[in-house]
Amino acid sequence: MKRDKITMTKTNINFAEELNAEQYKVVTEGDGPCLVLAGPGSGKTRTLVYRVAYLLSQGVNPAEILLLTFTNKAAKEMLSRVELLWGRFPTGLNSARPLAGLVGGTYHHCGNLALRRYAEVVGYTKSFGILDRSDSKAFISEALAELKITRDKRFPKAEVILGIISFATNSCRDITPVILSQYPYLEQFISEIERTAIVYRRRKKEANVMDYDDLLSNWLYLFSASPSAREFYQEKFRYILVDEYQDTNRLQFEIIKVLSAKHQNVMVVGDDGQSIYSFRAAEIKNVLDFSKIFPKANIFRLETNYRSAPEILKLANESIKNNRNQFPKTLKSSRKSGPKPVLVAVENGFDEARFVTQRVLELISEKTPLSEIAVLFRARYQATELEMALTGRGILYLVRGGLRFYEQAHVKDVLSYLSLVVNGRDEIAWRRILLHVEGIGPGYFKRIYEQIRQAEQPLTAFCDSESLKGVPSRSQSGVANLKKLFRELAAPKIINQPDKAIKTILDSDYRAYCLATYPDGAERILEIEELTKIAALFDSTERFLSETIMGENYQDEMFKDGQETGKKFLTLSTIHQAKGLEWKAVFILSLADGRFPHVKATQNHEGLEEERRLFYVAVTRAKSILYLLQPLISSGWDGKSVIQQLSPFVRELPENCYQKQTP
Repeated sequence: MKRDKITMTKTNINFAEELNAEQYKVVTEGDGPCLVLAGPGSGKTRTLVYRVAYLLSQGVNPAEILLLTFTNKAAKEMLSRVELLWGRFPTGLNSARPLAGLVGGTYHHCGNLALRRYAEVVGYTKSFGILDRSDSKAFISEALAELKITRDKRFPKAEVILGIISFATNSCRDITPVILSQYPYLEQFISEIERTAIVYRRRKKEANVMDYDDLLSNWLYLFSASPSAREFYQEKFRYILVDEYQDTNRLQFEIIKVLSAKHQNVMVVGDDGQSIYSFRAAEIKNVLDFSKIFPKANIFRLETNYRSAPEILKLANESIKNNRNQFPKTLKSSRKSGPKPVLVAVENGFDEARFVTQRVLELISEKTPLSEIAVLFRARYQATELEMALTGRGILYLVRGGLRFYEQAHVKDVLSYLSLVVNGRDEIAWRRILLHVEGIGPGYFKRIYEQIRQAEQPLTAFCDSESLKGVPSRSQSGVANLKKLFRELAAPKIINQPDKAIKTILDSDYRAYCLATYPDGAERILEIEELTKIAALFDSTERFLSETIMGENYQDEMFKDGQETGKKFLTLSTIHQAKGLEWKAVFILSLADGRFPHVKATQNHEGLEEERRLFYVAVTRAKSILYLLQPLISSGWDGKSVIQQLSPFVRELPENCYQKQTP
């Protein structure tokens, strides 16, 4: 491959002055295989940007650089910052298009570029289409129809099957072990799911389309199918830089390994202490075993933290050092001393919500912007009581990366069942529930609802009717089950006890429906169980519905008003969604054994260490103020109360890492 000769380029960048000593070492000594362990808040992006600028200053052709990121946003930010630095190169080399030829973007973006060039090698034409998630689900549904698989209510929907196939592809594993480890409740359907995956792959190729995972798997396959293509890219990319390396999966790692085989100038930047996405097939071994794959690798550490006060970093350091499988690091703060993190023991989830809400109001009065405050939690259901408390106090909030609690489909389903017990003419609720019955579409719904609507007592008429007209034969069983459920919900012992009503709904076939319909079905079930605790506070189903729905409508009004007036919002977020972000004040909820760490994570050492890394990520989101909340008592969805121990992640800390506060 012929290379353009570019001489060393003068620049006004003083790398030694503009970088700290750790960053400067990475930027100037980063040839060969390099693992850069970048602690939170240590200037990882700045280091990568300056590394690219340094390579350019040494005469490296931009076309010989590959920058791999996990989001297009990150790639655009890095490339724009490199362009700003390029403006300080007096020679103005190719100044009209300063980074012409530099390939930067997500793995999928780069895979797409390669496959457009060599599509025929992998059995496609260069005009192949790309399926989004909804298209992929449609293809799965067509595969199921082709196979004529007999499906019961427990058989997974297309979205769940797609998730299984995707995980298997990204982890380079077969479907069977993925189901046994990740979806054990679907073991009985392994054969059907494997057959569906085969037909799904065939139909995609016949239609000349790829899904997002194919952009990676076919890219890797290209390297083995075409030695000339492999040699072209190995020769082309003299320097490979990888961002967020701790989030790479096995498939992405194999691509990096092949691409870097010739020149070995591969710099991966990440933090094993922030590897928290194994549920997406990310493998911490890619970091821990880097030196085994690249024996001549240099290991750098970025440990100077520009985000958090020393007291917060002390707690973070003391926590993460309990992990055995890691590269030890000690974060050092560049900031002045601040208050110690605060551990607050509260009686239960409702008291936790009241404390957080009150403290948020106090922080606002102390001139802390609402946008500089976040509440983080291990699982979405743990913020249920808090959302009610925030709404009651008129505090604007947004749930990062998701819907507010009462906007979620499974919660709306449950409320629709209860609504029909109270108001049998609720057309929206009937539509929502009847369309869940297999075989009933919008047309059948209209015919059925018209009969229900005309009755004096619609719900009674539905339950007692032996012959509803317009019900297709394959829907008869589902309608019969629905009638049985509504009879139970309308029974005197349940009708005004909304918590018991929700338990009855969940114990019908709705639990199986959640597991079959949603990839995160188990978490959704926990959220419904959490809803029973709120419902138990009400002495009538009607009052429960009116107060929850009115509260949600009030929140909608506040949200719209906040958008129109430019008001700021409190952030509510799972810790996974909060990675990479920062706030002045952070609250971490539910630090009780079994809730954080998640009870399933304690079953093996690897799971427990990932949960500790999750705690580490949560702690290091805080700049100045950190609250750790421990509910002492958990009320189970069966009404029984359980005393909860403090999370082991806090118990194992030296007590001088935090101060205790009584709410």
